[in-house]
Amino acid sequence: MNASTLLVGLLLTTSVACLAPKRKADFETNLNRWVGRPAAEFIQANGDPSTTSARPDGGKTYVFAAYRQKEDKIVYQEFRNTTTHERVQQAPGATPPEWANNGTDGILTRKVSVPLNSNLYCRVVLEADARGTILSTKYEGNDCW
Repeated sequence: MNASTLLVGLLLTTSVACLAPKRKADFETNLNRWVGRPAAEFIQANGDPSTTSARPDGGKTYVFAAYRQKEDKIVYQEFRNTTTHERVQQAPGATPPEWANNGTDGILTRKVSVPLNSNLYCRVVLEADARGTILSTKYEGNDCW
């Protein structure tokens, strides 16, 4: 993937990134609300853990993990001047470069679609005491919220 394709991808990602902080905060708030509640209720609401292990104090550690691959694509418009060999790549609908609008012959345009595959995962860890009460929650990943 060339640098301009990467730039277009980053611009598209940034445009939706404004939603992520609120969704992340909501996810963290909801996850933290489980502290003090029975782990059995969490399991009933969210499904069986991927792994469970015993803790030295008689409690348990529950790990819930999900992995998936997201297939997407980046679409951009390319303008190329066959005389000067200038080339500009930008998001569809953006204002074309001035040299592409001046009526000059030799201006080629095309839409380009580049595949973009992402590995997404979320791992939630619950620590519960011997009575099954959740003591703490934590998570990691790029697909939790």
